[in-house]
Amino acid sequence: MRKFALKRCLACAIAVLTAFTMLASTSNSVVNEQIVTADSTELKQNKTDISDTQSQLDDLEAKQKELDEKISSTKDDINSEEENQAAIEEQIKTVQETISTLDKSIEELNTKITDLEDSIAKSEIQIANKKTEIENGVGDFKERLRAMYVAGSSSYSEILIGSTDFY
Repeated sequence: MRKFALKRCLACAIAVLTAFTMLASTSNSVVNEQIVTADSTELKQNKTDISDTQSQLDDLEAKQKELDEKISSTKDDINSEEENQAAIEEQIKTVQETISTLDKSIEELNTKITDLEDSIAKSEIQIANKKTEIENGVGDFKERLRAMYVAGSSSYSEILIGSTDFY
């Protein structure tokens, strides 16, 4: 009965590890889409953060595989049951560390996304202000041109109106 419980616990731990591995893959694709919008310094920092996180995850996965092998080698030996249980507890701890690492990575990425969204909003406001300035400048130019025409300084206005290009 105890052996069945250990098998069940091992199966649950493997299922959790598989789910987090798939979550890590999904997180990496979302990260790659967001990195494209960052400037070059932020891009380098994001790549460094991602590679550090990926390195941590790879280390944890290697440790997980080692523990899986250790559990498999001690599973059939009844005298090694305590060692098997310690390996399972260490495996659970490793899965918890993996979850913690992924949560931290997600939190950092959400912060960066928020910062980039704020930057985009500010840029859009600046663009709208510049468009307004241009429109006002064109309106002022039209008024001056009309005033020149009405005032009789037609030589400059005729030159401007009659020209085919800037030069």
